[in-house]
Amino acid sequence: MDSNLESYLESYLESNLESNLEPNLESNVESNQESNLDLNLESKLESNLESNLKFNMESNLESNLESN
Repeated sequence: MDSNLESYLESYLESNLESNLEPNLESNVESNQESNLDLNLESKLESNLESNLKFNMESNLESNLESN
């Protein structure tokens, strides 16, 4: 193969690879960040629900014991 053609093809392929990789990487990073945010929020919500339930149950129990 002609060395000029080979150089051109190599350059062309590298350029295409870079231009295709960047948007895909950006998109994947954004998607992963959103997924992680969703998971973190879900985990925090569950934890808060459990804490609130426990607190409310204890509080109700104390209140019931005091009233009896």
